[in-house]
Amino acid sequence: GMDMRTYCKYVREEPPFALMGQAGRGGLFEQAKYMVGYAKIFSDFIEAPEFLDALLTKLTDLEIDFNKAMIDRMGEYLDWIRVSPEDLASEKTAFLSLKMFERQLIPHYHRAFIETKEYFLKKNPNGKIQFHSCGAIPTSFMEALLAGKLSNGMPCIDGFDPIQPKAARHSGPRSKKLMVGDRMFFYGGIDVQETLPWGSEEDVRQEVRARIWEMGHGGGYLLSSSHRLEHDVPAENTLAMIDEAREYGVYPLPKEPPDGADAGEDLPEIQR
Repeated sequence: GMDMRTYCKYVREEPPFALMGQAGRGGLFEQAKYMVGYAKIFSDFIEAPEFLDALLTKLTDLEIDFNKAMIDRMGEYLDWIRVSPEDLASEKTAFLSLKMFERQLIPHYHRAFIETKEYFLKKNPNGKIQFHSCGAIPTSFMEALLAGKLSNGMPCIDGFDPIQPKAARHSGPRSKKLMVGDRMFFYGGIDVQETLPWGSEEDVRQEVRARIWEMGHGGGYLLSSSHRLEHDVPAENTLAMIDEAREYGVYPLPKEPPDGADAGEDLPEIQR
């Protein structure tokens, strides 16, 4: 078998495919939650902020070290890196207030993003950093993430996934594109909770057209399932998703929305 570096070189150069790297499992908040317990982590934000800050500092150190080790090994073959992936929201709302998010988590996220990206750019001058969170992530959280800057003024984060269609509309695909789509790329968007496992091939195709129209204008959208494909997703639906993306996702995209698209706002004027 191949070692990871050889495998990445093959996948990047032979087919070729874009490659995302991720070192470790779970982000800063998620690892802290596992260590102190789901109930206690939330009380610590209020009752033990110094302890929580110390724990997050150590976890950030580890996140950066893991990312640098991955970059040393295969960084020149990676197109982007997913840093500190975790879930910060349910399908209805965020787990934390914006004030608490900015006070306790943002400084650690920014340090992890900045140090990882600056190290990554030495290996790949076009490298990008992506953040993952399922659920109804408010765009205000994304604005807070985008506020971190490298020493040269570049944003410390470039992309977000997975774009969960079943989350609350205020944080859905269209809202994200309209609010921060001029500064972030998006990855995901095709529903794995209902459409892909239980829908017809035409249901899948309709959702693909809708999502491309909602998020693809101006570029910056990587169409994919909204999470990993499980065993309950028929192969026919997976192939329909890919086929329709290639058929419909051709620029210039139509100005008129397809059936099922969220057309509640004007198209964003995004230049890339």
